Amino acid sequence: MKKFFIITLATAILFSAGCTSTKTNNMFYPMNQGSVWNYETNLKTPKGEKTFTSEVKAGQQVNENGKSCTEMIYNSKSSVEVNKKEYYTLDNEKVQLVSSNFMGKESTYEPPMTILPAEKDEETKWEWSGKINGVEAYAQFSLTKGNMDTVIDGKNVTATKVNSVIIMADDNTVITEDRYFAFEKGLIRSDATIIEKNDPKNKVEINTIMKDCKITGVDK
Repeated sequence: MKKFFIITLATAILFSAGCTSTKTNNMFYPMNQGSVWNYETNLKTPKGEKTFTSEVKAGQQVNENGKSCTEMIYNSKSSVEVNKKEYYTLDNEKVQLVSSNFMGKESTYEPPMTILPAEKDEETKWEWSGKINGVEAYAQFSLTKGNMDTVIDGKNVTATKVNSVIIMADDNTVITEDRYFAFEKGLIRSDATIIEKNDPKNKVEINTIMKDCKITGVDK
């Protein structure tokens, strides 16, 4: 179960990235260097429930697996350690996850996994198949535009919902996630569930909400 918890974290708190210039960035996932997001996460497992806070910062451009990526740095702001890094690349405004490192454990996605498309019609669907750390995996995604209204920093914001289902071939573990992205804000909410088909009672739920953010080049 631990490795799948790591995979979910690597695909869930989703702030997609790419370049530091807003002209080539996907502004539903603004990855301008120096941007900062603060989140509160509730983690529920068969062993109990925990709530913790974390800060995410868009770092520098680095070469990861042969691709130019933005390094996203996660730091815990509570007693629960969640320190990790994720690496995103931008392919014609498509945000793609290349790899992640959580507590020293690296996960690679071959080919890179598109987590947010360039096109944002009222409804968009796409699929991914490949390997996560060498294990065959398959994923389905669907996007619904303008799915949720909320208030951030005293302003009304309309978010776009992305639903994803990832199936690991080795033991049929299923990771289901709803993520909500807002223009010039990035990820504002994520609700994820991990279930092992052979042991459905061994379920993990991860709910993350953005508390505030400061986007370089956007927020003054």
